[in-house]
Amino acid sequence: MASERVCGITLFSCLFCLALTRSVDSDSRPRGVAISKTSFYDPSRSFTCLDGSKTIDFSEVNDDYCDCPDATDEPGTAACSNGLFHCTNAGHRPQNIASSKVNDGICDCCDTTDEYEGLIQCSNNCKEMGAVAREERRKEQEKQQQGYQMRSEYSQSGKDKKQDRQNRKNELKDQLTEIEDEVSRLEAIKKEAEVKAEAAKQEHIDRWKVENEAKDKEAAEEAFQLLDTDQDGLLTVAEIQAKIEFDKDSDGTVTPEEAQEYLNQTTDVSKDDFFTQCWGIIKDVFPPHPEAAADEVPTDQGDDTHVPPAEVSEAPDVPDVPDMKVPEVDNKSPTEPTDEKDDTDNDVEDYDEDDEDDDDDDDDDNYPEDRKDKELPLDMPGCALSLSLSLSLSLSLSFSL
Repeated sequence: MASERVCGITLFSCLFCLALTRSVDSDSRPRGVAISKTSFYDPSRSFTCLDGSKTIDFSEVNDDYCDCPDATDEPGTAACSNGLFHCTNAGHRPQNIASSKVNDGICDCCDTTDEYEGLIQCSNNCKEMGAVAREERRKEQEKQQQGYQMRSEYSQSGKDKKQDRQNRKNELKDQLTEIEDEVSRLEAIKKEAEVKAEAAKQEHIDRWKVENEAKDKEAAEEAFQLLDTDQDGLLTVAEIQAKIEFDKDSDGTVTPEEAQEYLNQTTDVSKDDFFTQCWGIIKDVFPPHPEAAADEVPTDQGDDTHVPPAEVSEAPDVPDVPDMKVPEVDNKSPTEPTDEKDDTDNDVEDYDEDDEDDDDDDDDDNYPEDRKDKELPLDMPGCALSLSLSLSLSLSLSFSL
C-alpha cells in the first residue's frame, strides 16, 4: 500500500516536471538553467549576476564569454571554469554537471543537452534509465518497509519483554516484602522467646544459687558441729589437729601451722567467721558427708544444673553356663506320621509336670518357714537371669529325653 502510494506520487512529479519543462521551453529558457532559476533569466530586461556583483545585457548570456564572477551568465557553455550546467533529464532525475563537461565529446546528460554542438551522437535514454532507477528505488523502498516492519516487531517484542520483566520484578518485590515481613515477625518471636528463656534461665540460676548456698551453709554448720568437739562455739587449732584429714604433708600428724592455714592464720574462729573465712578451704578436705560431692555452679557453656552421679550397683557375677548340644531330630515326611513322636511328646509333657511338682515340693521343704510367706523382691539383679537359665535347662532336658 505504501509502495503504491510512493509510485503514484513519483509519477505525478515526473508528469508535472515534463509539463513545466515544455512550458519553459516554449518561453525559450536559456540552456543549462534549472527550472527553479528561470525567473532570474528574463530576456526582456538586463541580467544581473546572481551574486549581485554585475549587471549585463541579456544578449551576453551564454555568449561563450565569462562576464560574472559566479559564472551565472554562462549556464549553458564551458566559458566559465566554475560554472554549472543543469541537465533536465525528463523522465529521469535532473542533475548538475561542471561547465567544463559541456561539448567535451562525452554524453553526461541522458537527454543529450550537454552535447548540443553535435560533436558526438548521443541518444536520449532518460526514460529507460528512469524506469531502472524507479525499479531500484521501489525495491529499496520494499526493503526499507520490511526493515521497518521488522524493527516494529522487534520493538514491540522488546517492549513486551520489558513489561514482562517489570511485572516479574514487581512480583519479586512483593514476595521480598512478604518474606521480609515474615522474617521480622519470626525474629520478634525469636527475640521474645530468647528473652523468656534467658529470664527463666536466670531465675533458675538464682534459685539454684540460693538453694546451693542454703545447702552449703547447712553443710558448714554441720561440719562446724563435728569439728567443735567441746561445743564452746569456737573452733581452735587443737580441734583441727585432732582430725587427720587436715594433714597436708601426709606425715601422720597435723602441725599447728597446718591447722592455722585452715583457720585463716588464727588460733580460733567463731561459727560466723568459720563460714565466711574458713569453710571455702575446709569443705574440700572435711565435708560432713564425704560420699556426697559438692554441686558445681551452672555456667552458660554447659547444663544449668549439675546432677551428682548416682551410685550404680555392680551387676552380680553370672556363672558360666556350658554349651548344651541340642540333639538332632530326623526330618520325616509329613505323609508318614508315626506313633513314636506322639509317645515322645506325651512322655516329655508327663516328665515336665512331674518335674515341676517335685521342684515345688523341694522348694517348700527347703525354704525356711519364717520366709515362706514373704514376697521376694522382683527387682533383684539376678532374678531375670536365673529364670532364663532355668527355662533353658528345662528345654535342653526335654530335648535330651
